[in-house]
Amino acid sequence: MATTLNQISSQGGLALSLDPALVAGKTSSAVKGNFDAATALREALRGSGLQLVQSSAGTYTLMAMEQNALNLSDVNINANSMPLEGSEAAGYRSENVSSVGALGGMRLQDAPYSISVTPQALLKNIQATSLDDVIKHNPFTQMYSPTSAGYASAVNIRGFSSAGSLNIANDGLRFTNGADSSNYMEEMEQLEVITGLTGFLYGPASPGGLVNYVLKRPTYQRYNSVTLGNAGGENYYLHGDFGGPIDSKGKFAYRLNVLTQDGETAVDLNKRRREMISLALAGTCPTTCWYSSTPRTRRPKFAA
Repeated sequence: MATTLNQISSQGGLALSLDPALVAGKTSSAVKGNFDAATALREALRGSGLQLVQSSAGTYTLMAMEQNALNLSDVNINANSMPLEGSEAAGYRSENVSSVGALGGMRLQDAPYSISVTPQALLKNIQATSLDDVIKHNPFTQMYSPTSAGYASAVNIRGFSSAGSLNIANDGLRFTNGADSSNYMEEMEQLEVITGLTGFLYGPASPGGLVNYVLKRPTYQRYNSVTLGNAGGENYYLHGDFGGPIDSKGKFAYRLNVLTQDGETAVDLNKRRREMISLALAGTCPTTCWYSSTPRTRRPKFAA
């Protein structure tokens, strides 16, 4: 049971703490269907005598049910399954944010900030190859330095400049400048824009807000995707996204993203070349779950 619960919480990005003594010798129920992470955990706990309790900080804990609790018979409800969070069927609407500084992940409705989330499904739909492609769809953001300028994307939030203001972050960890010179949209799960005074969460920075990149996580189910696209003109790119378990027991998993892009853009005599390899690893054991994103190899190049 412990392995199953850790896998579900890892894939769903939930913080779960459990007492090994509570789950010792217990087996989890089969989880079938499309569920959010919290619901999947409750499905796995069905009939185990344990319950999932959420704290005000958005974390989850396992607790034993009261001995005199009333056991109700199963109730079957036939209905269409809810669309996956952030999917096209859900209108690209996300209900959770991965990181709000020291507050951690939480539901958007509980976050004390105005936050917009661009999920993976929308990134694929708009064929985003740079921060420029995402920022132009957000009414609170404007491009300060577009990728086509030959260096890196930099964004203004609510009109406040990002130059040297530390308003770019990866998984909640800020960069040392306000220019996005080392991120590739192809290796991102989603993009989160926090608008407002984020100094309470991340320290001194631009009063406009912060852009947080959420890296793709390893998957414990086999995933393979290859995309061939055109970024304008004669500029083509090839992106491979692969994930799955490493061992037969499903305790370790990986996520590999590979990208190559080259060719002249829609602007005469302007070429854009990008190369990237990104690898992430994850593992679980009965009491812990770890995730590691290895150093990424990237090489952006512009020529005119």
